[in-house]
Amino acid sequence: MRTVVTVGAALVIAGCGGSKVQLGGETDGGGSGSLAGTVSALSFTVASEVATAVAASSCPLFFCEERCVAEGQLNIFLTSRADVTCATALANEGSGKNVGFASLDALELSVLTAGGDVAAGTYAISSSSALPYQAAATFTTTTSACASDLDVKATGGAIVLTQVSATEVQGTYDVTFGSEGSFNGSFDVTICGLTAGQSPLATNCGNGAVCTP
Repeated sequence: MRTVVTVGAALVIAGCGGSKVQLGGETDGGGSGSLAGTVSALSFTVASEVATAVAASSCPLFFCEERCVAEGQLNIFLTSRADVTCATALANEGSGKNVGFASLDALELSVLTAGGDVAAGTYAISSSSALPYQAAATFTTTTSACASDLDVKATGGAIVLTQVSATEVQGTYDVTFGSEGSFNGSFDVTICGLTAGQSPLATNCGNGAVCTP
């Protein structure tokens, strides 16, 4: 559920898929997550959570083309829609279509480490999106027609990973978006076995667009 308030905060990310190289991965996914605060006068209740991972020295797709990377990456997605799940993402990936979600609020938390897989630790948000960065956070929203709406990137704060295994990630976050506001909360999420680099928020590299109302 989206809530409009007096000050703002929000965040999101999307991507393309690549080879199935990650830290592990399950087909059911799931877990728990919380979110407090506002960004761009918006807040939302977390209805689903998905985590994805890219192993270091793998070759995920980048803008639908394979690109080999030395960095390990871990992404946690907290969303306002209960149907943004690992199972749905896997089904959408296998559909061969470009699938998006309407009226979606999402916060994506990303951690990237050079020369190895992501491990437990505190990762500061970088003010630059240039590689290599330690961590990033993005709040995004979509319209009722699945078009991109809000896209706000964090400028400060940190993501704390308290536990990282081949199948699960736990931690907390406190991220700021300049004058737009801030988000904070926690997560305990099973890592989804999506193709490396793919996002559960929007399936790309397919033929034909599908908007999930």
